Amino acid sequence: MNNRVFSLFALFVGLVLAQSLLFDRLLVAQHYVPYVSLLFIVLYPTDLRQTMFLVVAFLYGLSIDLLSVSGGMHAGACLSAAFLRPVVLRSVFGISSDYSAVKFSKIPFAQWFIYCLLVVMTHHLVLFGLSDFSLNRWVWILQKTIFNGLLTAAVVSIFMFFFVSKK
Repeated sequence: MNNRVFSLFALFVGLVLAQSLLFDRLLVAQHYVPYVSLLFIVLYPTDLRQTMFLVVAFLYGLSIDLLSVSGGMHAGACLSAAFLRPVVLRSVFGISSDYSAVKFSKIPFAQWFIYCLLVVMTHHLVLFGLSDFSLNRWVWILQKTIFNGLLTAAVVSIFMFFFVSKK
């Protein structure tokens, strides 16, 4: 258990620093940023308590906010994605399945990508909604959510493919 906590902590710190120091400065087509930090929320073990996950997701988003000076938008978006993740897990892996036993390294890529995309889209919709917070700009919010969500899901899936072992 101690090794697992250390691994989660290292992933937490590594992804916060990578997002804040590297990926926030990387613009694709001058408008879109891949949020690799969502890899933490997507890969957080499903067998750990949901309450602790919500606290950790909020602190995770807050850490990104502190380093990127974004005023709490990431904290709200990460908390929303963490809160809705059990619904996404049930919808992608089946209502009758025990989603606490899901091993992300052993699921088919199509199922993984749908799960990842739904979590990412939830995060991005809240993030961009909070960043612009205007109903007059709802088309821009949806456009940014869709294009940035597809980019982020692709980048997160590539990281998952290369860095998560297939034991």
